[in-house]
Amino acid sequence: FDTIKVRMQTAGLDLPSWARKKLRVDTVWGCVRRTFYADGVRGFYRGMSSPMLGVSLQKSTAFGVYGFVKTSLQGRSAEPQLHHVALAGMCGGVANSTILTPVDQLKICLQVEGQSATSGGPTTLRGAAKQIISGPANAAEATWGLSLSGIRAIYAALPATLLREIPGYSLYFTTYELLSRVRRHYDATWAIPFVGGAAGVVMWGSYYPLDMVKSRSMAEVANSATTADGVTRP
Repeated sequence: FDTIKVRMQTAGLDLPSWARKKLRVDTVWGCVRRTFYADGVRGFYRGMSSPMLGVSLQKSTAFGVYGFVKTSLQGRSAEPQLHHVALAGMCGGVANSTILTPVDQLKICLQVEGQSATSGGPTTLRGAAKQIISGPANAAEATWGLSLSGIRAIYAALPATLLREIPGYSLYFTTYELLSRVRRHYDATWAIPFVGGAAGVVMWGSYYPLDMVKSRSMAEVANSATTADGVTRP
């Protein structure tokens, strides 16, 4: 599902709306068909190795920073104030972004349409990293006013990631804390899974537009590096 999401967010970046509709880049079924025809079932799992390797470090760092900041702000109080939770969540979002940016950059480099083996794009995590690191100045220069090259290009989309993760994690932890207090008040043990689920819905519902910005920023870096390497994309 993540591959389909990324491809729908990044397909036809340079096309007008009428052309996107004609090529069916705006429909889930059209994206599923093109992915299957280009790479088969394996195409739906492109880029999976990057988050599998980085997600444990990413989440443990984010939650660890959140817990440390929240405890420091809480002091001797029985429970933290909600604005302390929100601030701690923002700090967790910053910490998460430092690891998420290279992880997602490599993942999206493998996922974006036109990066299949038949088009000459990278098919492995190592190939994606080599493509981005060896590429010269990329699209981040036009997007963010930065001139980046080499390994720094992996962090080219860091501003977009921070833009998503800081408010996202703040809302997530604040919602979770607030609903947890309500649950404890009514001693509703059965509601524990729903508390986490509701916090996740609030998080994704609030920052999905920012996720679009992040995905497109990372796709521009990947596409620019591909062009720089002399690979012709369809």
